[in-house]
Amino acid sequence: MQQIDLTGTYQGGEGAILQVQRFENGAWSDFPVTMSVSGGTFATYVQTSRTGPNKFRVVDTDSDVVSNELTVTVG
Repeated sequence: MQQIDLTGTYQGGEGAILQVQRFENGAWSDFPVTMSVSGGTFATYVQTSRTGPNKFRVVDTDSDVVSNELTVTVG
């Protein structure tokens, strides 16, 4: 298992709940991690054993605003 830290800023999103998603099989699917925005920032981590490139993003569960995507290569 590899730990991947996810951090960022979300101005105007105070108190929002963000859902982590991973791109798999041609579509975005919910990863079992959520976090809240506090002080305009968010931070969490995910753990995965899937080797190779892993593409992640976060989505505001109320407004459906999505973050930039990031790709992390595991292994």
